[in-house]
Amino acid sequence: LLATSRPGQALSRYQEWVNLHKRICLVSLGLAEVELLVFDRLGSRPVSSELIQLIYVRSQGNAFAVTEYLRAMLEAGAVLPAREGWRVDSAHLQKLQLPENLTQLLVRRLSDLGEGLRAQLYIAALLGNEFSLPTLAACLGCSEGQLRPCLESAQQLQVIEVLAVELYWFVHEALREALLSELSSEQRAKLNLQSALGLEKQTAPDPYALAHDYWASQTSEYSQRMVETNLQAGRRALAEVAFEEAYEFLMRVSQSRPEEMEWVEPLSQACEHTGRVEEAINWLERLLKIGLPPVHRAQILIRLTKLRQPKLNRSSARDECQKAMRSLGLRVLDRPVWNALAALFYSLKLILCEATGWGFGRLRQEKVEEEKTLSLLYQVYSEGEYFDMRYVKMLEMAARACLCGFRLGLTPVTVRSYSNFQIFFALLRRRSWLDRWSRRAQGLAE
Repeated sequence: LLATSRPGQALSRYQEWVNLHKRICLVSLGLAEVELLVFDRLGSRPVSSELIQLIYVRSQGNAFAVTEYLRAMLEAGAVLPAREGWRVDSAHLQKLQLPENLTQLLVRRLSDLGEGLRAQLYIAALLGNEFSLPTLAACLGCSEGQLRPCLESAQQLQVIEVLAVELYWFVHEALREALLSELSSEQRAKLNLQSALGLEKQTAPDPYALAHDYWASQTSEYSQRMVETNLQAGRRALAEVAFEEAYEFLMRVSQSRPEEMEWVEPLSQACEHTGRVEEAINWLERLLKIGLPPVHRAQILIRLTKLRQPKLNRSSARDECQKAMRSLGLRVLDRPVWNALAALFYSLKLILCEATGWGFGRLRQEKVEEEKTLSLLYQVYSEGEYFDMRYVKMLEMAARACLCGFRLGLTPVTVRSYSNFQIFFALLRRRSWLDRWSRRAQGLAE
């Protein structure tokens, strides 16, 4: 996987939990590299050192800026071909008054596009660095046929390029930024709303673009739709493992509707997956204050347990497990004699079930979700007891998890519960038992 980022931008958010194999920092071009780039753009004719030095100073070694300054000089007639090579017309260059930075240079270049084309490119810039023809047409409220000649003009001016069929992108992010810099905050909000309303006309609009546009418009008239689209985008991002993006979308919903609860659970999941542990715990505790069905409540308590275990808060983790068991109507007894008897009973029951195969996968459909939750609960409980070196209780919970998995039949939950039970054989140093059980877990997985 290759990722690129400007200093201090998106990639820095992931540095704490992504192990980068190799980091390559690109430095600015030197004078010799600028000379090679200019020579490449102008062809085989020699290039005067005055021109190279001028472009090098103005561009500050930025490759895109080099080509833009060179383009501006050529179009203005300040760089001319001569018998000995390319030369600079100093008098013409002084009249040209080149801007000091790239953004100003791009703004000047974009001013030549014409009002109609620029108005269309403003919407395209709001859609992102890449945009499709159908989406842009929907946002502008025109047909694709009407829009194509305008996009062809933008291509000729080297503002955009064709990426794929009906898909375009800006030749450089700086061009998009220059377009957006021309807009006031009020103009941007108005265009964002226009874009959102246009996207709504599509059969299957991009949920991320729709959510962003409604949020950026900040229009009270569409506040409900803004909440709905950001909630939808947050859930979609969670499903697509885009956890940082999910967090951003769902935080918008939390700010707009702090009193509602619909966003709390997905936001807790986004926090969980982005390392915001304390925040995830706070949201989960908030969920527990409302009336939840027993199985759902147990699932929330299991997640709380898993969040607290790595922080070595094992007593709290054990309490959460026991609360989850009570919420499912189970008795919780934690005394040495009971633990020993329970561990023996459930272990023998597991061995008997394994030997006979009776009851494997024979569970009524309405009980499946509850049994999965129970199996996961027992697994998490047994892991906590292992770290606390309470091995008898660990054996009881590991055996109960396997029994739940056994009743479920061939499911990933079953495989995990059987794998978890191997820890007990490893502690007893029974290699033959461990190998036999490991083959059983592997067979289930296959």
